[in-house]
Amino acid sequence: MTPGEREPGTKARCCPRCHGEICRGPVRLAERLLSLFIAVRRYRCRAMGCGWEGNLRVGGAPAKASLRA
Repeated sequence: MTPGEREPGTKARCCPRCHGEICRGPVRLAERLLSLFIAVRRYRCRAMGCGWEGNLRVGGAPAKASLRA
């Protein structure tokens, strides 16, 4: 296993760019408003050379909405 990879089955989040460790970042107004509709959290990569910062959804894939009346 390489340093950026996670053990299979772990729930720890990793950077979508370099697969390194990420940590929670400060919440901005835009994320606070977005979280009213979609559960998101702000993260940033801890790897020195990566610099990725962004939002990731909370939980797994969203459930499909049923449109039956």
